[in-house]
Amino acid sequence: MWIILHEVQIYQDRAYLSLELLNKSAISFIPGKISVFLESRDQGKRHSGQRQKLDILGIQNFPAKLGTGEKKKLVIVLPKFSVPKKWKLKILIQEENGRRYCSI
Repeated sequence: MWIILHEVQIYQDRAYLSLELLNKSAISFIPGKISVFLESRDQGKRHSGQRQKLDILGIQNFPAKLGTGEKKKLVIVLPKFSVPKKWKLKILIQEENGRRYCSI
């Protein structure tokens, strides 16, 4: 399972993330929970990583199932945000009734 981030657009007080999901597995993937975080990059030997969850305002074109080799596009709507230095944006998609997940 791959997640490809095509673009981020800001309009008024919202951010729109245009994503493409690609299933390269031989097993179908049924997406369940989607989470979006801001995460600190610096995780040294004695440092704990910090994570700030972003609220999802809406999702358009959320696929019910991804078959083998199938591609689907979707848009996630978030409140307007900025990514500070030494932080990164992380998107996590978990399988509905399984242990598999994919993140970027």
